[in-house]
Amino acid sequence: MQPSWLLFIVQLPGRQTASRMRLWRALKTSGAAMLRDGVYLAAETDHTLPILASCQQEIEQSGGQAYRFPVVLTSAQRREWLPLFDRSPSYVTLQKSMQTLMRQLPRSTEGRVRQKLAQLQLDFDNTLATDFFPTPLQAKT
Repeated sequence: MQPSWLLFIVQLPGRQTASRMRLWRALKTSGAAMLRDGVYLAAETDHTLPILASCQQEIEQSGGQAYRFPVVLTSAQRREWLPLFDRSPSYVTLQKSMQTLMRQLPRSTEGRVRQKLAQLQLDFDNTLATDFFPTPLQAKT
């Protein structure tokens, strides 16, 4: 099922570097795609909505402005923007990390392997939460 979409438009006052960095990290975690400076396209999901609400609250508390608008994408917009949500590079990175871990197994401690597996699982779960258009690469990973 295709997700519904939100346009998230933000304007931060002045040069608030720390606020901008927090916003960037949160939007990255949400899986939102930047269309231009201050304009993001986000899937409307249970994962994304609380992140956007938190960002909006923080922006408004810092004296900025943030707006969320539901949007319906045209066919042309889908073709242009949906590649921004391709998570294939993340899956390739995960696969390479798993292969590296497998090669290092003979000389690794159990604790180190468990730690690395936990990190890989977290990275996979985070990627999965923002993969709105699953591909065969997702299943392979």
